[in-house]
Amino acid sequence: LYFFSWAAFLSSAYVLTSIVQQYRLVDVTNFPSNLVRWYLFLISSVVVFGTSSKLKPLTCGPDDTSTSGGRVIDFDFDFGNRDLSLLCRTTKYAICLGVVSAGLALI
Repeated sequence: LYFFSWAAFLSSAYVLTSIVQQYRLVDVTNFPSNLVRWYLFLISSVVVFGTSSKLKPLTCGPDDTSTSGGRVIDFDFDFGNRDLSLLCRTTKYAICLGVVSAGLALI
């Protein structure tokens, strides 16, 4: 799920820049590179936030198991007996990091 989000972002960015260059909507030779970096930082933080918020219900479920659509997921099998509280804390950290990063990029 995480890598597919990045693949979708990169392919959509490629298609968008191809359209912009083909129809000459924006003069990319005079576009400030510093602004492009801030846009990339904003988009990457939104991808991190979106992916981790999608994973939060799966990792922070009640009683060491989570429900997803009425189906119980056993993370002891899926993640090789890792501690679920560590996985939940890491997911919450990724959500906070995505929000803070997006906020900093917008300021």
